[in-house]
Amino acid sequence: MARNYLGTTTSDAVIIQIVQSLASVEIWVNGQQGDSSKWAVTGAVNTFHAYHYSGSNVTYQWLFGDGSDKVETVTNNVQHSFTE
Repeated sequence: MARNYLGTTTSDAVIIQIVQSLASVEIWVNGQQGDSSKWAVTGAVNTFHAYHYSGSNVTYQWLFGDGSDKVETVTNNVQHSFTE
């Protein structure tokens, strides 16, 4: 609803999505923190887990850098296998 000295008007409801970057994000691979190249295993299923200390209703986009498609999840973990 908008109102000023000339009158009032009401519009249909609109959906507003606020997108905000998360601060202090950590990515753990196979239970280990740090550089994923140290912990990811080629030819095996690797578990990636994102930890963040703020935010809710988060959508995660996972890009693994190996030519595979982007994976989008609403959970903070995903599994991925790197081929040799």
